[in-house]
Amino acid sequence: MITSNIKALLIEDNKTHVDLIMDLLSESKRVKTSLETAGSFQQAQQLILANKYDLILADLSLPDSRYNETLKKLTKLVKETPIVAITSLEDQDTINGMIKDGAEDCIPKTQLNTELLDKTMIYSIDRYRKGYIARQRTSELECLAEKARLISWRADARTWRFTHVSQSAVEILGYPLEAWFADNFWVEHIHPDDRAWAIDYCLRRIATSENHEFEYRMIAANGDVVWLHDIVNVVREENGPMYLQGFMVDITGRKQLETDLRRLNESLERRVAERTKELRNANEELRVEAAKRNLFEKALKGSEEKLRAILDNTTSVIYIKDREGRYTFINRQFEKLFHLKREELVGKTPYDCFPREIAISHLENDQKVFAAKTSMEFDEAALHDDGTVHTYISVKFPLVDFSGAVYAVCGISTDITERKRTEDELTSALVEKNKHIQDMKHLLEFSAFMKGEIREDAIMKHLSRVLKKRFRPDFLVMLMHCKDSNVIEVAFVDPAIPLDKVIKQDCILNPALCRVMRTGHTVVVKDVNKEPCCDNLLLGMKEGGYICIPMMASCGVTGTVLVVKKERDYWRNEEEQRLVSAYVTLTASAIENVRLVNQTKQLSITDALTGVYNKRFFIESIEKQLSFAKRYGEPVSIMVVEIDHFKEFNDTHGHYAGDKVLQQISKMLKDFVRTSDIVCRYGGKEFSIAMPKTSIPAALEKANTILRHVGSVGFDTPASKEPVKMAINIGLASFPEHGAEYDTLLCALESAVTKARNNGGKRVETP
Repeated sequence: MITSNIKALLIEDNKTHVDLIMDLLSESKRVKTSLETAGSFQQAQQLILANKYDLILADLSLPDSRYNETLKKLTKLVKETPIVAITSLEDQDTINGMIKDGAEDCIPKTQLNTELLDKTMIYSIDRYRKGYIARQRTSELECLAEKARLISWRADARTWRFTHVSQSAVEILGYPLEAWFADNFWVEHIHPDDRAWAIDYCLRRIATSENHEFEYRMIAANGDVVWLHDIVNVVREENGPMYLQGFMVDITGRKQLETDLRRLNESLERRVAERTKELRNANEELRVEAAKRNLFEKALKGSEEKLRAILDNTTSVIYIKDREGRYTFINRQFEKLFHLKREELVGKTPYDCFPREIAISHLENDQKVFAAKTSMEFDEAALHDDGTVHTYISVKFPLVDFSGAVYAVCGISTDITERKRTEDELTSALVEKNKHIQDMKHLLEFSAFMKGEIREDAIMKHLSRVLKKRFRPDFLVMLMHCKDSNVIEVAFVDPAIPLDKVIKQDCILNPALCRVMRTGHTVVVKDVNKEPCCDNLLLGMKEGGYICIPMMASCGVTGTVLVVKKERDYWRNEEEQRLVSAYVTLTASAIENVRLVNQTKQLSITDALTGVYNKRFFIESIEKQLSFAKRYGEPVSIMVVEIDHFKEFNDTHGHYAGDKVLQQISKMLKDFVRTSDIVCRYGGKEFSIAMPKTSIPAALEKANTILRHVGSVGFDTPASKEPVKMAINIGLASFPEHGAEYDTLLCALESAVTKARNNGGKRVETP
């Protein structure tokens, strides 16, 4: 069954390999591939610029581009497409080097088959798009958690026993930190009403390795009930969930605010219901009395006086307006609040009492009641004599005469200003709390991504994406300090402009002029019109501000990140400052880890004195080259270069001079071979050179060239006034002429070197 449709470009100059790959793809039952081919880098470049591909399959050794050049040019050319290298080399270090230089994956040509090709293509595309998920915490994140009443924690996924709890746990729940590390601490301190469902919920989520979050109660050391919002990340390894890590956010205050708001709303609803009931009862009495007006004039007068007494003693504002909006009745509370006498207001409209905008709103609501002929509720504003605008909830209903016609509208308005203020404060607090929780979640996700990434460029790209999405900067630049050349290099600029338009040329050439790189301290300019700006910046900012953050490593400052916001006073928010600094700190730590890993790998395969590969690497490489040569019927030649009479040289001139000779000869050998050839230090005075796809005649020509050059060079020594000439012996063996296995070729090489030595030295010999 076809599961994927992939448009791919194959870069390969060997027609046999092209046909093989096309045959393998045609046999696939999982992948339907639309394949285009290019036989050179120039042809591939034209196709890439003209088309969009899901995947690029590339042989890095091309007629117009060699391995290291090909991969570098491809990674610059394609920005959103994964590259899978198809290589003749099979050693893991070479493959790791390709992945480091930008390849998403590598397939040795010797291992090509339909299943491997399918899996590699699908996996590479999926991995390139989704990225890796991992977990890492840093001290900056921990600091932020402590200041925000968060408990950062880590626990075993199987036993639920805590292995780490932040100091803020003592402040929030009152238990000493050592108590948290006891068995079943969390389970035993969950509120009894929440214990069963919380445990069941966590068990189900951990079983499926789902990240989750939930709210529950815990009992504090003093007996208080504390509400927590728990954000949990499940860290999985090969054998399943290994550990849990996350944040417990103290939301007790929020829960209390929610409870208070609910009670306030319930109280208001009761009050409104009571007032509405009173008004309806009063309205019913009015209608009854109106029907009996002519017969019971005297009784009606008494009822009106009774009703007036009720209306005048309520705390709500009560009024009646006719269809023209004129007041026909107001109660005593209306007179008291707005300092208007009843006899003065009767016959006037809201225009005589309130500002024009408020009056228009009141009259529009009255007309809605006239049109609907039913009771309606509105939020209305009223200006008090102290100059403040209060908010009222107004229940308005129509008054009808004996014929059923609506002749007036009656309103009962209750001041809810204080309730609205409380609601707004609670809403604002909840929004800010939720924003902080989301920021913590995003930081955790960012940290996890950085821990699993192995490429510096991917780390910097991810940082730029996150900063642009979260902070929406008007300008963003990332600068790196190149220690080899001691200059500043740009890693990312948005919008894209030349570096010399961002900072001064003097600062680029002398990083010490940058205060952030020199001191390692963050610089915040909140308003460019009120605070001095950096003299090195050439952005020409007229408003807003910026923050410039150092990327700190164990060796010092490795770069800076500049985030510019034209929004005035944006960087006065210290939470925003701490958040962007946390992102930069995590990035710097991730880059340092990647560099340390790469440095360690390189040291394991390199001779410390000469800088060429060591013997172990040579043995692994030659065995793989022999396997490849057997498969494709291509020759492989091996050369051993022996320094003649090297012991006597050391005894005469000293080991320091001997080390210098070894270093010079290793450099000469590297200069005289191809990039595909492998130069190694094989022994104390011996070097070996593996030359794939090289026949005996070609190898002999190369060996004689090396012999003549080394013999013609004079080597300076502290003990000799004149340069000293060195002699070398070269043994040469080739597959398949002198053997098909490494051990056989090694014996042949030793025989050839011995032959060269016994024949007087300074010569090239084969077995």
